[in-house]
Amino acid sequence: MKGNDWLSVAVTVAFDGAKTSPEEAAEWVAKFAGQAGAAGIAPAGTTATTGVTSPHHGEVDGVQGQLDRLTAYSPAFASRVRRVHEGLVELGYVATLPAPRKAERLPSYISCVDPVTSKNFANLNSVKAYIQRRELRDQLEGQPHVGVDSRYAHVALVSDEATAFLIDVAKKLKE
Repeated sequence: MKGNDWLSVAVTVAFDGAKTSPEEAAEWVAKFAGQAGAAGIAPAGTTATTGVTSPHHGEVDGVQGQLDRLTAYSPAFASRVRRVHEGLVELGYVATLPAPRKAERLPSYISCVDPVTSKNFANLNSVKAYIQRRELRDQLEGQPHVGVDSRYAHVALVSDEATAFLIDVAKKLKE
Protein backbone atom coordinates (compact mmCIF):
# COMPACT_ATOMS: atom_id res chain seq x y z
CA MET A 1 0.00 0.00 0.00
CA LYS A 2 1.14 3.51 -0.68
CA GLY A 3 0.70 6.72 1.23
CA ASN A 4 -2.59 6.89 3.09
CA ASP A 5 -4.18 3.82 1.50
CA TRP A 6 -5.93 1.79 4.17
CA LEU A 7 -7.09 -1.74 4.23
CA SER A 8 -10.54 -2.13 5.67
CA VAL A 9 -11.88 -5.50 6.74
CA ALA A 10 -15.41 -6.21 7.91
CA VAL A 11 -15.87 -9.17 10.21
CA THR A 12 -19.21 -10.72 11.06
CA VAL A 13 -19.32 -13.23 13.88
CA ALA A 14 -22.49 -15.27 14.34
CA PHE A 15 -23.17 -16.95 17.65
CA ASP A 16 -25.45 -19.96 18.02
CA GLY A 17 -28.29 -18.78 20.22
CA ALA A 18 -28.68 -22.26 21.67
CA LYS A 19 -25.11 -22.15 22.98
CA THR A 20 -24.35 -18.46 23.63
CA SER A 21 -26.51 -15.84 25.32
CA PRO A 22 -26.70 -12.31 23.84
CA GLU A 23 -24.80 -11.05 26.89
CA GLU A 24 -21.99 -13.57 26.36
CA ALA A 25 -21.78 -12.62 22.67
CA ALA A 26 -21.57 -8.90 23.49
CA GLU A 27 -18.89 -9.62 26.09
CA TRP A 28 -16.87 -11.57 23.51
CA VAL A 29 -17.13 -8.74 20.95
CA ALA A 30 -15.99 -6.18 23.54
CA LYS A 31 -13.04 -8.36 24.52
CA PHE A 32 -12.12 -8.86 20.83
CA ALA A 33 -12.24 -5.10 20.18
CA GLY A 34 -10.03 -4.47 23.22
CA GLN A 35 -7.47 -7.06 22.13
CA ALA A 36 -7.44 -5.69 18.58
CA GLY A 37 -6.82 -2.19 19.92
CA ALA A 38 -4.01 -3.45 22.18
CA ALA A 39 -2.40 -5.11 19.14
CA GLY A 40 -2.38 -1.81 17.26
CA ILE A 41 -5.34 -2.70 15.07
CA ALA A 42 -7.85 0.10 15.20
CA PRO A 43 -11.23 -1.53 15.71
CA ALA A 44 -13.03 1.53 14.37
CA GLY A 45 -16.70 0.93 13.93
CA THR A 46 -16.77 -2.15 16.16
CA THR A 47 -20.37 -2.70 17.07
CA ALA A 48 -22.24 -5.46 18.78
CA THR A 49 -25.87 -6.15 18.02
CA THR A 50 -28.00 -8.79 19.59
CA GLY A 51 -31.27 -10.39 18.74
CA VAL A 52 -32.61 -12.84 16.20
CA THR A 53 -30.78 -12.30 12.95
CA SER A 54 -31.44 -15.58 11.19
CA PRO A 55 -33.82 -18.52 11.20
CA HIS A 56 -31.33 -20.75 13.02
CA HIS A 57 -31.24 -18.67 16.20
CA GLY A 58 -32.76 -20.26 19.27
CA GLU A 59 -35.59 -22.71 18.69
CA VAL A 60 -35.29 -25.12 15.79
CA ASP A 61 -38.40 -25.88 13.75
CA GLY A 62 -38.09 -29.34 12.22
CA VAL A 63 -35.34 -30.96 10.18
CA GLN A 64 -34.97 -27.97 7.85
CA GLY A 65 -34.47 -25.66 10.83
CA GLN A 66 -31.83 -27.99 12.25
CA LEU A 67 -30.11 -28.17 8.85
CA ASP A 68 -30.09 -24.37 8.68
CA ARG A 69 -28.63 -24.24 12.20
CA LEU A 70 -25.88 -26.75 11.37
CA THR A 71 -24.88 -25.10 8.11
CA ALA A 72 -24.81 -21.64 9.69
CA TYR A 73 -22.47 -22.90 12.40
CA SER A 74 -19.77 -23.94 9.88
CA PRO A 75 -20.42 -22.07 6.62
CA ALA A 76 -17.29 -23.51 4.97
CA PHE A 77 -18.88 -26.96 5.17
CA ALA A 78 -22.47 -25.89 4.46
CA SER A 79 -22.73 -26.93 0.81
CA ARG A 80 -21.28 -30.38 1.49
CA VAL A 81 -23.47 -30.93 4.57
CA ARG A 82 -26.52 -30.02 2.47
CA ARG A 83 -25.34 -32.27 -0.36
CA VAL A 84 -24.98 -35.22 2.02
CA HIS A 85 -28.40 -34.54 3.53
CA GLU A 86 -30.06 -34.29 0.10
CA GLY A 87 -28.19 -37.35 -1.20
CA LEU A 88 -29.26 -39.50 1.73
CA VAL A 89 -32.88 -38.35 1.45
CA GLU A 90 -32.83 -39.17 -2.29
CA LEU A 91 -31.59 -42.66 -1.41
CA GLY A 92 -34.58 -43.13 0.89
CA TYR A 93 -33.06 -42.38 4.28
CA VAL A 94 -35.29 -40.41 6.65
CA ALA A 95 -33.80 -37.40 8.40
CA THR A 96 -34.87 -37.23 12.04
CA LEU A 97 -34.11 -34.94 14.94
CA PRO A 98 -32.58 -36.33 18.12
CA ALA A 99 -34.47 -35.93 21.36
CA PRO A 100 -33.39 -32.98 23.49
CA ARG A 101 -31.11 -33.88 26.38
CA LYS A 102 -29.96 -31.54 29.12
CA ALA A 103 -31.98 -28.37 29.59
CA GLU A 104 -34.25 -29.26 26.66
CA ARG A 105 -31.47 -28.26 24.23
CA LEU A 106 -31.48 -30.08 20.92
CA PRO A 107 -28.21 -31.91 20.14
CA SER A 108 -26.36 -30.55 17.11
CA TYR A 109 -26.93 -33.26 14.52
CA ILE A 110 -29.49 -34.88 12.25
CA SER A 111 -29.91 -38.67 12.26
CA CYS A 112 -30.29 -40.43 8.90
CA VAL A 113 -32.35 -43.59 9.40
CA ASP A 114 -33.11 -46.36 6.91
CA PRO A 115 -36.90 -46.79 7.23
CA VAL A 116 -36.75 -50.38 5.92
CA THR A 117 -34.32 -51.64 8.57
CA SER A 118 -34.93 -48.92 11.19
CA LYS A 119 -31.15 -48.64 11.55
CA ASN A 120 -29.46 -45.28 11.91
CA PHE A 121 -26.90 -44.95 9.13
CA ALA A 122 -25.25 -41.74 10.30
CA ASN A 123 -25.51 -38.66 12.48
CA LEU A 124 -24.71 -35.58 10.41
CA ASN A 125 -23.37 -32.52 12.21
CA SER A 126 -21.92 -29.26 10.91
CA VAL A 127 -18.64 -30.81 9.62
CA LYS A 128 -18.79 -34.62 9.88
CA ALA A 129 -20.99 -37.64 9.49
CA TYR A 130 -20.64 -40.23 12.23
CA ILE A 131 -21.55 -43.65 10.89
CA GLN A 132 -23.52 -45.32 13.64
CA ARG A 133 -23.19 -48.97 12.70
CA ARG A 134 -20.29 -50.81 14.36
CA GLU A 135 -19.92 -53.35 11.52
CA LEU A 136 -19.43 -50.46 9.09
CA ARG A 137 -16.82 -48.90 11.35
CA ASP A 138 -14.78 -52.07 11.09
CA GLN A 139 -15.30 -52.39 7.32
CA LEU A 140 -14.46 -48.74 6.61
CA GLU A 141 -11.36 -48.51 8.78
CA GLY A 142 -8.37 -47.60 6.60
CA GLN A 143 -10.49 -46.26 3.71
CA PRO A 144 -9.73 -42.79 2.36
CA HIS A 145 -11.75 -40.03 4.06
CA VAL A 146 -12.58 -42.26 7.05
CA GLY A 147 -11.48 -41.84 10.63
CA VAL A 148 -12.42 -44.25 13.38
CA ASP A 149 -12.63 -44.18 17.13
CA SER A 150 -13.70 -46.82 19.61
CA ARG A 151 -17.37 -46.45 18.65
CA TYR A 152 -17.80 -44.91 15.21
CA ALA A 153 -16.39 -44.38 11.78
CA HIS A 154 -16.62 -40.76 10.72
CA VAL A 155 -16.15 -38.85 7.50
CA ALA A 156 -15.08 -35.22 7.70
CA LEU A 157 -16.79 -33.36 4.87
CA VAL A 158 -13.63 -31.52 3.88
CA SER A 159 -13.88 -32.23 0.14
CA ASP A 160 -16.30 -33.14 -2.60
CA GLU A 161 -14.59 -36.54 -2.78
CA ALA A 162 -15.28 -37.23 0.91
CA THR A 163 -18.91 -36.20 0.40
CA ALA A 164 -19.29 -38.48 -2.63
CA PHE A 165 -17.60 -41.33 -0.73
CA LEU A 166 -20.09 -41.06 2.14
CA ILE A 167 -23.10 -41.02 -0.19
CA ASP A 168 -21.65 -44.00 -2.07
CA VAL A 169 -21.34 -45.98 1.20
CA ALA A 170 -24.99 -45.21 1.98
CA LYS A 171 -26.02 -46.23 -1.54
CA LYS A 172 -24.21 -49.57 -1.30
CA LEU A 173 -26.07 -50.33 1.92
CA LYS A 174 -29.35 -49.88 0.06
CA GLU A 175 -28.41 -52.34 -2.71
